[in-house]
Amino acid sequence: MSTPQAQEPALLSRVYRTSLLLFCLALLVSLGWMDARLSGGLALGYGLSVASFAYWQWIVRVGFAPTAGLRGRAWILATILFKLPVLGVILYATVSRGWVDARALCVGIVLVHLVLVLKILGRRAADRLAKVDRDLPASPRP
Repeated sequence: MSTPQAQEPALLSRVYRTSLLLFCLALLVSLGWMDARLSGGLALGYGLSVASFAYWQWIVRVGFAPTAGLRGRAWILATILFKLPVLGVILYATVSRGWVDARALCVGIVLVHLVLVLKILGRRAADRLAKVDRDLPASPRP
């Protein structure tokens, strides 16, 4: 059995790939309804979600590395504090002007994180089933 550190890049690449597949499927459905606001909300939400997810990956790799100094951590804190107001302005401007649908925006934002949670739960369920299989005694063959 491999270590969790060795499995992390594979899990993250599968999260990106699966969320992109779900986004394309949702985008095709929204385009089928011929609603540009719906499609725009999905696209903007998914884009923000992927960017945020990649940003947090970068923070974990850079900010919590043993070589990260106080200056690096201060830079990360500054980017976090700068990112939140910028995202707030983008979301307020696009939703209040009616450029995107707010519900579709929320679906797009949740998509990557939902895939991540479902992948982790699936891995835990598979590990639990593998443990149960190992713990069961071998059945005698007739």
